[in-house]
Amino acid sequence: MGACQKSRGVLKYSKAGTPLTSFSQGENARAVFSAVITAAGSSSRMRRSPTDADLGMFKKEYRVLPSSQGGRKDESGKPFTVLGAAAAAFASDARITSIVITVPTGPENGEYAARRALPANPAGGGPRVFFVPGGGTRRESVHHALSLLAASGGAASTGTSRRPPGYVLIHDGSRPWISVSLVRAVMEAALIYGAVIPALPLTETPKEAEPFAESCGEGFGNGVYRPGFPAAGFIKRHLRRSSVLTAQTPQCFSFPEILAAHEKAAEKERGGFEYTDDAEIWDEFCGPVAVIAGDPANRKITFPEDLGL
Repeated sequence: MGACQKSRGVLKYSKAGTPLTSFSQGENARAVFSAVITAAGSSSRMRRSPTDADLGMFKKEYRVLPSSQGGRKDESGKPFTVLGAAAAAFASDARITSIVITVPTGPENGEYAARRALPANPAGGGPRVFFVPGGGTRRESVHHALSLLAASGGAASTGTSRRPPGYVLIHDGSRPWISVSLVRAVMEAALIYGAVIPALPLTETPKEAEPFAESCGEGFGNGVYRPGFPAAGFIKRHLRRSSVLTAQTPQCFSFPEILAAHEKAAEKERGGFEYTDDAEIWDEFCGPVAVIAGDPANRKITFPEDLGL
């Protein structure tokens, strides 16, 4: 894996990932960002079982944030949804000139539903908002959004001339509690390192385990399955908590490099490989990813209880 090197010759990495040169203050001020918010995929339905039809029919990103969970209203009095709260955090920084939202391909939860879930904007200002159908995986959905930015120059426009962004923030639409301060901290770090994610230390001791079917063969313990016993695997490796982190979003990257990395990742995925997040893609095809402190409040909604439902 070679080191990632900026085409402008402004930022270069050592093998350890430490920046050798950095942007000037003036270049920082002129940097243009876009944001990609992922709101596509069946995993966003909060369905705990096939019988949870009442929870599964409505995507969690489009649900109104309860007041008990920090819910508030926009300027028109419209309650913020999960997606709307996330989008508002990115719209707060003028350097973010466009937001691309990935949505399901079906009409039920597609672009129309996503538009309704966004806060009202009476003044008509702020970043331009685009929608793009998601793909079969999260990586593919993000790739669709990046390709749209590259093709449309959606990040910035001057008259009829448009250009793609210099950097892109990629965020889970199911993280409504993202703070403006964390968004800005990630952006500032990206200007220095080219690729950055927020992360939190673990509070529990991690273990790497083998799945039940692989480690136990025919069943539990001595190889004979016993009805009533919980399925169990076996510990494969004892990890050190001090060296393991939990990744959050937004993850921020130099735009040309992350787009090229996604194109390479798409080729590899045709062989059956699957990537878990964009930092993994950058690490494989570009170079080191910087880490800054995350925010414990920046939680991801996974189950109905996360929204107080």
